[in-house]
Amino acid sequence: MTIRQRVTVLPGGTIEIHDPQLPDGAEAEVLVTVEGQEEKLSLGEFEPDPSVPPFWERIQQLGASIPDEEWEKVPRDLAKNLDHYLYGAQEDQPLVSFLGRGKGCFADAAEVDSFLRAER
Repeated sequence: MTIRQRVTVLPGGTIEIHDPQLPDGAEAEVLVTVEGQEEKLSLGEFEPDPSVPPFWERIQQLGASIPDEEWEKVPRDLAKNLDHYLYGAQEDQPLVSFLGRGKGCFADAAEVDSFLRAER
């Protein structure tokens, strides 16, 4: 059962909730949100649980548990062509493949040099 009520905080931080649907003697969990106070907690006040390791240590453990032969199956250009490997999209093409296709464009420096020598 969930009951949502707007209440006013009384002196001393007391909150009263009255509802006839609440069964006598039942345990209830109370979550209090004070409007306008949500952003008051700064990171300096946050105390992490020292018994819980940082998430990156868990990621390192997972990576270390994968055999080397499995890592060798991962394509070297996975990050660059992720959509290709996930969805079959066209692989990224190097920029020179586009530059060399237009009139007056060159695929590499040697082609530019050759053109300039012929023009002189």
